Amino acid sequence: MSQLENKVALILGGAGNVGEGIVRAFLKAGTIVAVPSRKVEKLEELRTYLGELAQGDRFIPIVGEIGQIDSAESIRDQLLKQFGRLDAVVASLGGWWFGNRPLTEVSIIYLLYWKFLSSLWCF
Repeated sequence: MSQLENKVALILGGAGNVGEGIVRAFLKAGTIVAVPSRKVEKLEELRTYLGELAQGDRFIPIVGEIGQIDSAESIRDQLLKQFGRLDAVVASLGGWWFGNRPLTEVSIIYLLYWKFLSSLWCF
């Protein structure tokens, strides 16, 4: 039995290249995995990639925008209503949030802003 079995995980960026592998690993470990994406097409591509792992009730695709507070809170509330808990949040997000600039060129203001947003997910 895996330590992740029957846990509920929200994987941000799970429909992206690296995120797909993370989602697959969590599902193989028996985790209930929720993946938000702005585009339903990305979620359908992920479902196809996952194959049999996406069957049943362990893969929860959610159309939503985690970069918007109202949408992020709605995603969180949906999971809490459905499962009563959220055991893990994994951020597998790309560099899009800084315009793909090197970290050394990013303002400290932006870093603090993203630190603030990430703290909203700590329950």
